[in-house]
Amino acid sequence: MPNCAIPSRRCGRMARGESVMAGNRIRRQNTTDEFERLEPGVAQDLLAFNITKQRIVDLCNKEFDEDPLEGAKNYSSFHRALDGHEVYSGIVHALTNLRDDQATNPAKYLPKEGPGEDLAEWMAQFAKATWWYNLLDLEMTQSTLNAWFSGRGKRERPDVREQVEAWWAKLSEAVELVMRRNRAEARSRHHDSEVKRDEWDKPRREAMSWDTWCKDQLEDGLSMEEVREHFIGEALIYKTSLFDVDIIDLANPQNPLEAESPTDLERNLCEYMWSELVERDFACAVSRHPTEFDPTPFFEEDRWGDRRNEECPKDINSELYKLNYRTKVTRFWDAEQRCVSTEREIVAVSKDGIDWQEPTERQKQGWSSGFDYWLAAMDAGESTDSQYKQALDAASLRVRQIDRKLSLEMDDAERRSLKVQLEEAQDWENHCHNDY
Repeated sequence: MPNCAIPSRRCGRMARGESVMAGNRIRRQNTTDEFERLEPGVAQDLLAFNITKQRIVDLCNKEFDEDPLEGAKNYSSFHRALDGHEVYSGIVHALTNLRDDQATNPAKYLPKEGPGEDLAEWMAQFAKATWWYNLLDLEMTQSTLNAWFSGRGKRERPDVREQVEAWWAKLSEAVELVMRRNRAEARSRHHDSEVKRDEWDKPRREAMSWDTWCKDQLEDGLSMEEVREHFIGEALIYKTSLFDVDIIDLANPQNPLEAESPTDLERNLCEYMWSELVERDFACAVSRHPTEFDPTPFFEEDRWGDRRNEECPKDINSELYKLNYRTKVTRFWDAEQRCVSTEREIVAVSKDGIDWQEPTERQKQGWSSGFDYWLAAMDAGESTDSQYKQALDAASLRVRQIDRKLSLEMDDAERRSLKVQLEEAQDWENHCHNDY
């Protein structure tokens, strides 16, 4: 990676377009855009986990595509950022956020299943043949692997499969360590919040809690002492790696937790947590067994509002205004959350509530709050009210202003002119009031 050292600020007068720098952040004079450089190590981390710059760009642009205020950025800007140059700060933030998320949630970016029947196709999800040739210790030439990778030659290569499966097992082990740490963190946070609650408060049952985890172990036939030992081991994964989670290098998957040997204090804290769980008899545990519920789908009908119901300074729900819509509601058992969850799907729309038709893709999404537009207006110091309310407020203000002027002393000609203006303002106010 090129030298990312930050040049010192120059003294004296700055020329037009020159940058003012503070840390890695740069704001160009006479512009509103901020420019930054990636922190050292971010680019290397991203390439270690994603292998290619194209995959990094595609993942970041997926987030930009889903942001109505941004939109996809060009490849060259990401390329410059990864090479250590200053670029639009939004790109730097996207890259940094991606690195952080991939370090703490690696499973989200990897295949859910291991090597399948079509091994070459599965391997291609990660990288091209050249990367795999450098990774694996194969007794074949690069051209032979390239040919097999592109579908030429015999389909099954036991020698390749054996090494790929061994690599996947090593990678899966590293990923599982991160996920165990994440689960331990979530359970520990739940426990910490519970012990701070008043004695008379009901326990807040939670699937992702140490209470549930311990109860499951006991139901599986383990003794209390065995569960205690397992609990201490799991809790220490989080306690000894509070802040240090390295991104996984796909070329050499290692333990990503920079954990040190647990101290006596950390062990004592885990022992104390265990005693609290036992004392409360695992009161926050949620059973793994489904409760009784009716899974039969049913339908609900409702009607969308209009411009008056917009929650941001943009009319983003215009396609839905005053339409009736029918929702299919399905209950199902969520094994992960251990509760009955509800899934809703808009299946039909109607202007009159009589004749129904298939919804468009936009109508299937339902009413949007437009939070991104609301947040953008807030950041810009602008009104977050709907366009309808802004127009009506402005019209009403104009009426009040003219009305106040009419209470002052003036000649007849000026008063007649103001009365005409008042009538026009009132007509406009009525128009704004009814423009929904």
